[in-house]
Amino acid sequence: MRDSLPPEKVYLDAVNRLLTERFGYPLSLSPKNIAQIRRWYRAGIPLAAVLEGVAQALNRKREGRLTPLSYCIKTVKVAAKRRSAL
Repeated sequence: MRDSLPPEKVYLDAVNRLLTERFGYPLSLSPKNIAQIRRWYRAGIPLAAVLEGVAQALNRKREGRLTPLSYCIKTVKVAAKRRSAL
């Protein structure tokens, strides 16, 4: 499955772009958030599943609050399972 993943930098940038769009201003990813994205990448989770899961988790959080990506782990796993079942 990792063969179908984009380069790690593209993966990191895509998640950062989603967060920037969501919060409305440029963000610098924290070391913890970068580590979480890399864990998803190394686990071979498709970028689309990560973006879907993060977006779903953020939809449940209060508007405007920064959220560590560790809050999104469960929704990313669910999105990855759903996409692998398709």
